[in-house]
Amino acid sequence: MKINNFVLYENNKNDSFAYGTKFIPKRTLNKSTDFMVASIEKYVSGKDTYNISFKKNNNGKTYSNSYSFTKKIFKQYINFLTNFTIGTVNNQLNLEKSFTVEPKCEIILSFLDKDHVKICSVKHKQNSLNRIFFTLLKKELLTYINVLESIYEGKETMSSLGYEMGFLINPLSKKERDELYLSTLYALVDGALDGKDEKAFYNISKEIKRILNY
Repeated sequence: MKINNFVLYENNKNDSFAYGTKFIPKRTLNKSTDFMVASIEKYVSGKDTYNISFKKNNNGKTYSNSYSFTKKIFKQYINFLTNFTIGTVNNQLNLEKSFTVEPKCEIILSFLDKDHVKICSVKHKQNSLNRIFFTLLKKELLTYINVLESIYEGKETMSSLGYEMGFLINPLSKKERDELYLSTLYALVDGALDGKDEKAFYNISKEIKRILNY
């Protein structure tokens, strides 16, 4: 089920759901198939997973690269983007930086001109190299960074960004995310009761009390 382009789901273990923000850069040709996504998968245990993905269609075939980060590595990725942005202030020619996710998998940022940068996702899949890139306005990169920071810190994402940039689609406020999280937790606790899973019921109830500040 999609809610304002935040994806809500339960996994097979019935203990998590995810929400994220879709980015469609201004220079993207096919806005229905080509986009970037930043998301967080929240677990009742508290060990959340942060995800970055890039998706693009080429000659009728859709390619996708996805990466999963711990909170620590996700912050390092944000710092990488931020440091690159600082380097573009002086319009440094041939500026290129890479963020290694794992062996033979990386995200590369390149300076194109005073207004544009390129972000390229590289991933090896079954003896083949999958490269997906997007051309971004510098201000689009800044907005991308700001939203990632909001996801990392759990802050409210300003809905006004969607109107100013025209490519950030309907972000949820922190209050809306909390309400969404609670409704999911209530569904999970009902499932734990039905399944007579005392441990799951205890952990989910504890998380509900934390959100409600009990």
